[in-house]
Amino acid sequence: MLHFINIIMILNENIKYKVGRISTNRLRKFGYDVHPGDIIVIPIKHLPKGAAIKVKCKCDNCNKIYNEEYRYLQQRKRAIKFCPKHRKENAYIFLSKRMKNEDPIKKQNRVRAMKLYWETNKKDRRDFLEYRWIVLQVTQTWKNEINLLLNAKKIAYTLDHKYSIWEGFKNSISPNIIGHIKNLEWLPKKQNRLKGKTSSISLNKLNEMIENDKC
Repeated sequence: MLHFINIIMILNENIKYKVGRISTNRLRKFGYDVHPGDIIVIPIKHLPKGAAIKVKCKCDNCNKIYNEEYRYLQQRKRAIKFCPKHRKENAYIFLSKRMKNEDPIKKQNRVRAMKLYWETNKKDRRDFLEYRWIVLQVTQTWKNEINLLLNAKKIAYTLDHKYSIWEGFKNSISPNIIGHIKNLEWLPKKQNRLKGKTSSISLNKLNEMIENDKC
C-alpha cells in the first residue's frame, strides 16, 4: 500500500520505531502499550512528525527509490519529492514560480543563495560552518564596543559584517579581520536580509580601517 505525505509517495507500510520519552504518550493514544526504549513495528501514519527515521520514497521524475528522513517530509519542501539527482533542477523551478511576483532584489538574493547551496559540496559547507563559528567567536570579543555602534539599541536592527563572512571564507581571509569591530555595523533587518552574502565594503578599505584603528 502506498502512502502520500505532502504529495510525496512513500513505499513503506510499516516501520520499526524505537519509542522515545516524548513519543510515548502519543503512541499510547493510538492504543499501544509502550515504554521509552521499546522497539515496535507501527504504520507510517503513526510516526511522530519529528521522527528521524528514513523511509523509502519514490521520485516523481525517474521513479527511482530513495531514502529520506520522515521529519523532512513534514516540512512541505517540494524538492524532497525528487531523488537527489533531480532535486536541484526542480528546486529552481519551484523557486522561480514562487517568486514570480516577488521583489527583484529579493528574488536575486534567493536564487543566488540556492545556487550557492547546490554548487558547494558537503566538505566546503562543513568548512564554511566551522569558519563562520570562529568569526562569530571573534565578533563576540567586541561585545562592549558593538553596543556603542550607531543604531545599536534600535528595534528591528541586526548586526552585519560589512565584508561578508562568505566572502571572507571564499578568499581565505583571517577570521580576526572578518570579526573585527571595524567590519561590524547595525542594519535594518530587511536591508540586511537583502544584502545576503554580498559585501558592502572592499577588503582593501577594511584593512585600511583596521590599520588606522591600531594607530
